[in-house]
Amino acid sequence: MGRAEQSKNQALSGRLKAETRDLHEAVEREVDVMREDLSDQHYLRLVCRFYGFYMPLESRLAGVAGLEEACPDLARRRKVPLLERDLATLSLSSGEIRDIPRCAILPEVLSPYDGLGCLYVMEGATLGGAIISRHVTARLGVTAEAGAAFFSSYGDGRGAMWKAFVACLDAVPADRHEDVVAAARQTFSRFTNWLKPA
Repeated sequence: MGRAEQSKNQALSGRLKAETRDLHEAVEREVDVMREDLSDQHYLRLVCRFYGFYMPLESRLAGVAGLEEACPDLARRRKVPLLERDLATLSLSSGEIRDIPRCAILPEVLSPYDGLGCLYVMEGATLGGAIISRHVTARLGVTAEAGAAFFSSYGDGRGAMWKAFVACLDAVPADRHEDVVAAARQTFSRFTNWLKPA
């Protein structure tokens, strides 16, 4: 790969950040986990909503041909096991977890580039996790080991995992950048709609 092409590829993560900022902010408004009056009930509802979106989306991503080649540590990035652990800690039975409503209007994932756009949203959510996990620990007493495993994703390895994902983005050919950006925008939009109160 020539230097000019490499430079174009490295701009993808910056382009994603710029072109999804409005949608990212919309998701943050719906999550509202940093509120001072955060209650056990509000937190449980939020974890259930994350599970209801991540569970079917991760299942969809698992069937995308070529995504594991584009993101070699894909299996390590699965968040559903962490969400299930949190839900169990928060006193939901396995049957209650199975009955949590699942999002039916998911992003379209027709290629590994669409998959990387989805993952940009899901992996980006881990970056603010350190702040959120400290807040929910202070407010509710949940911890990375008991109730806040999802928001504590990767622990001290959070930064390294993000850099590794950015490297996957940097490897995307310039002529497929638009696919990644469009998929990220769609994922943010559909996640925001899912998080809105019913």
